[in-house]
Amino acid sequence: MKWPSWLNPRNWFRRDLTLEQLLGAGFVRPPVAGVNVTTEAALGVSAVFCADRVIAEDLATLPMLVYRGERLDDGATPLPNDPITALLAQPNSEMTGPVFWSAFQHNANVWGFAVAEIVRDGAGRAVELWPVPSPAARLDRDAAGRLLFEVPGEGNTRVTLTAAEVLFLPGFTPDGSIGFQLLNIARQTLGMAIAAQRFGASRFANGMNPSGLIKHNGILSDAARENMRASWKALYAGTEAAAVPMILEEGTGWEKFDLQHNDQLQLVELLDLLVDEVARFFNISPVKLHKLGRATWSNLETLNRDHVITTLGPWIAKRDAEVNAKLLTPGRHCRHIVDRLLAADTQVRFAAWSSALTAGWMTPNEVRKREDLPPIAGGDKLYRPLNQGPAAGDHPAEPLGRPTDDTDTEAPTDGTGTTAPAATE
Repeated sequence: MKWPSWLNPRNWFRRDLTLEQLLGAGFVRPPVAGVNVTTEAALGVSAVFCADRVIAEDLATLPMLVYRGERLDDGATPLPNDPITALLAQPNSEMTGPVFWSAFQHNANVWGFAVAEIVRDGAGRAVELWPVPSPAARLDRDAAGRLLFEVPGEGNTRVTLTAAEVLFLPGFTPDGSIGFQLLNIARQTLGMAIAAQRFGASRFANGMNPSGLIKHNGILSDAARENMRASWKALYAGTEAAAVPMILEEGTGWEKFDLQHNDQLQLVELLDLLVDEVARFFNISPVKLHKLGRATWSNLETLNRDHVITTLGPWIAKRDAEVNAKLLTPGRHCRHIVDRLLAADTQVRFAAWSSALTAGWMTPNEVRKREDLPPIAGGDKLYRPLNQGPAAGDHPAEPLGRPTDDTDTEAPTDGTGTTAPAATE
C-alpha cells in the first residue's frame, strides 16, 4: 500500500531553511504582533522558559529503574543492577542522566519531538545514548512507510538511522510522528508576550515623565526639528532622566498625554494573563510558573500530585514505552520513580509511616528505605496489634500477635503488651 503523502513529515517539516532565514528573506510573514517569534525570543519570555525548564528538569531528576515482570504487574521486581538501569543513569561518557534527559525533554517541549542515537555493541546491546538537537534532525519515511531519521555525522556528513536505532519522543502529535511545535501553534500568544515585553522595555528606555507633545508657534526647519528632538532626548529620555524638570524654549509648549500612564496601559494585567496562556500550551499549572495566587501550604501536596499526573504523566508514559520498545527485551520494563515529587510534609509523612507500621503492612526497614535511611537489625519483621485478628466463621479469632502454628508458645511483646513482631518460621 502506498503511504499517504501527507503523512510524510518532510512534506511539511523541512529543515533546509531555518525560520530565521525564511523570515529574513520575506518568505514568511511576521505574526500580527509584529515581532519574529524565534526560539531565542520565545525562551526570553520568562513563563515559557520556566515551563520548559520545570518539565524538563523535573523529569530529568526522576530515577528510571528497570523491573523484571510485566508493566502492570504490581509484584514486579526492581533490577537496580541491570545494565539498562545503569545506562539510563549514565547515558554516555560526557553526560550524566539528569543532563542528558533534561536536554532530551527540552527538544520535545519546544520542537515537538526529541531524538537520541542508540549506540550498540557487537552483540546488539545498547551501550550509549547521544542526544541529537531537533533542529539538526530530519525525518522521512521509506517506501514501506517506516520512519527514518537523518542526523549529523562526522564532519559535514549526514547519517540515516532506522527507528530501531534511535530513542524517539514525539509530543502531542496528529499522525504519530512529529508533534505540534510550540513556535507554530502558540505563535500569536508568544508574539504578544514578546511584543509586550519589548514595549515595556522600550518605554522605560525612551519614555519621559510626563509623556506628551511639544508644541511650537512657528514653523521649524528640518534641521531645527532634529536638533530639538535630539536635545530633548539627551536631556529627558532614559531611566536616569526620569522626573527631571523641563525648561521650555521660547515659543514652545507642552501638552500632556494622560493615556500613556502605565496603569492605563495595563501591562501588568497583560503579562499576568500571558502566564496563564503559556501554562495552557504547556499543560502545566500556573503555580509551577511561580504564579502563587492559589497556592497554600495546605494544598501544596495536592498541587504536586496534579503536576505529576496531568503534566508529567503523559511524558512519563511515552518515555517508558519508548525505552521498553527500543532498549529492553520482553519480560522487563522501565518505570520512572515519582516518589520524590509526591513526598508529603514531615508531619503527614510521619503519621502515614506510623499507621503503616502499627497496621502491620510495612516493616521498619521498608519505612527507613523510603526516608533514605540505612536498615537496622531486626527491622525486617512486620508488627501487628495484639488486640486484632482475622475474621473467622464459628471459631474464635487468634490474636494476631500469636504464632500461626498449633503450639502454646506465648507471643512475644515489646514490654507494653500491645504490639509484637509477627511470628516467623
